[in-house]
Amino acid sequence: MAWRLRGSLQVGNFMHYISRFVAGFAIGFSQVWQISLVTLAIVPLIAIAGGTYAYVTIGLMARVRKSYVKAGEIAEEVDRLRSNSLFICNRLYTNARAC
Repeated sequence: MAWRLRGSLQVGNFMHYISRFVAGFAIGFSQVWQISLVTLAIVPLIAIAGGTYAYVTIGLMARVRKSYVKAGEIAEEVDRLRSNSLFICNRLYTNARAC
């Protein structure tokens, strides 16, 4: 249910921002058309920069996640070794006291 709500909010936000962009561009074009043409030329560059930023950020997040998984595996192995060594030491201590 939560994912449906999140999806509907994203669609609503997308429609809101697109309509604001189109309305602002139409008003700007009707008032000062030269600046609107410059803006129209720059918007694709901004979109490319945003896409590149997202691509790099996702790649870095994947590398960090991979590092955390590796660190977790090492921590589990160390904990397993400590548990085994404590179990063995406890058994040796118990056997030594029984003699």
